[in-house]
Amino acid sequence: MAADARVLCASNPLRLTCLLAASLAFCLAAARAQTPAKSYADLVAQAESGDPKTDYTALRRAYAALPDYDSRNAEVMKLYKEVDKYNEYFVTKQGDHCSEISVISDRILAIEYTSIPAHSFRNGCILKSGNRLQMPRESFAEIGLMRSILSSGDGKSIATSFIVVTLDEEWMMLALANVEVDDLACHKSLLKVDGHYYDHIETYDDHGVYKVDIYFNVDAVEANTRHALPAEIARTCTGGLK
Repeated sequence: MAADARVLCASNPLRLTCLLAASLAFCLAAARAQTPAKSYADLVAQAESGDPKTDYTALRRAYAALPDYDSRNAEVMKLYKEVDKYNEYFVTKQGDHCSEISVISDRILAIEYTSIPAHSFRNGCILKSGNRLQMPRESFAEIGLMRSILSSGDGKSIATSFIVVTLDEEWMMLALANVEVDDLACHKSLLKVDGHYYDHIETYDDHGVYKVDIYFNVDAVEANTRHALPAEIARTCTGGLK
């Protein structure tokens, strides 16, 4: 790097300034390279503080790298069903059950902070309560997690598949796309291409008129699934929150 800097700066009339600038750039790049990646706990703490600079893609990856990572956590599934007793998913006005829903949401997030539905539940109750101090935190988390998935691709092909780390994320994207996830109308197949795993969803729009194909990169899910889930559960279109 020093030799390269001397060559680049040789013809520069401000040679000393050029060398100093090049050396500084090298030092900054080296410092960034040596900075260790934040842990899952660190990223959760950053998100909980309401920091809008939280890297939610890094948070999702860190969750999938945990020793006890579970792509379809049984306890989380049970807690979703408890929420369902009080209201439908993704409803922002939670009736008179916000105290119960908030407690359940906190329990889900303690296990799986990447759960977009749990942030949505909690955000709905915060909006209803008018607690302006907590509103930004949940909005950042809910939007940040969703944006992380959306920025990974468009789901229209294997090359541009959505990258998901839990089956809930897959289910969320299907819900967002307003497509049928009933097993009678929806077919899911697992593809292996160039050493990577993909879920190919063949279904219809919510009116049952137009055929829709959506692709998900499920490397993290599949690696976990082979050890933790029966294939018949992992391969259903309703394998998310149901």
